[in-house]
Amino acid sequence: MNLAIEYLIRTRVIENFLSFPCSLCVENCLGSKTVVGLERGDEDVVVTHWHLDQKGERLPPSSTYQVDPKDTFTSDKVVLPNSILLPYTENEIRSAYNKYGHPMSRRVHDMFVNYFLNSAEHIHSREQWLWSPFVQVHVGEKLLNELYYAIAPPSHCIQLEQEVLKEQHQEKWMIWCSWKRKLLKDASVAAELVFSAAYGG
Repeated sequence: MNLAIEYLIRTRVIENFLSFPCSLCVENCLGSKTVVGLERGDEDVVVTHWHLDQKGERLPPSSTYQVDPKDTFTSDKVVLPNSILLPYTENEIRSAYNKYGHPMSRRVHDMFVNYFLNSAEHIHSREQWLWSPFVQVHVGEKLLNELYYAIAPPSHCIQLEQEVLKEQHQEKWMIWCSWKRKLLKDASVAAELVFSAAYGG
């Protein structure tokens, strides 16, 4: 992990970057996945647990809790016991962008800085993490030939599965879009980074 990010987590300074709404991708020791959503209430933090292994009408079933703001990083409704966060995926900065005698342009530099704490790679990683339970609950069958799963990288298989779903199962594709919109709340700083120290990361 980048030393700057590691420092922010170790000193817990990263917790000052918490913004609402946000959501956490959490997996327990048995492999069950939950999205923990946080929103600012009138006097508290509203925490929603989306149970991804259970089927709802369109969205997964959920449970809602109220947490005192001062307990946001200690409450077992936010920091789920025996669970881990989806690891943060950093933006890889290829050496071609920053060669000796030819530093990266200001535009490229600003792009990396602006997405330093919530990279495009991490946003994509969250979507891929959510895809598997969605397929299990709403599709229930393999969308590709077995050969693809045997030879293609998992990320490529997911991309192909999404193309098939969008072209051949439009209603289920719309449900997937609802899952992403409702469950994967974007923030300027990835919630998995903000809560990393609280989860023991």
